[in-house]
Amino acid sequence: SYTLEQNIYCTATTYRSHLDKMYTALDKSMVIIAKITGLISMFGSIALIRDLLKGPRAKREKMSSRVLIAMNITDLIATSIVHVMGTWFVPKGTGFWSAG
Repeated sequence: SYTLEQNIYCTATTYRSHLDKMYTALDKSMVIIAKITGLISMFGSIALIRDLLKGPRAKREKMSSRVLIAMNITDLIATSIVHVMGTWFVPKGTGFWSAG
């Protein structure tokens, strides 16, 4: 008969090996790298928007500044949905870090 420690160890290794078979290193790395690069892009967009909005009023009223602000706001929204929260919308168990 197994002791409690052996039973917990067997259960933990079985569960871990099940996850290892389910998701390859490539699957895991694609999800994690997309989240990291998405966060970097979000921070960059926030910094550019902040710099453009805090600049002189004459510079803010230029068409190029307005286009840059619009592009960065769009990038911020798209990046946050697609890269950072993307796997959270997948049904649980069908993708690594899926929330269901």
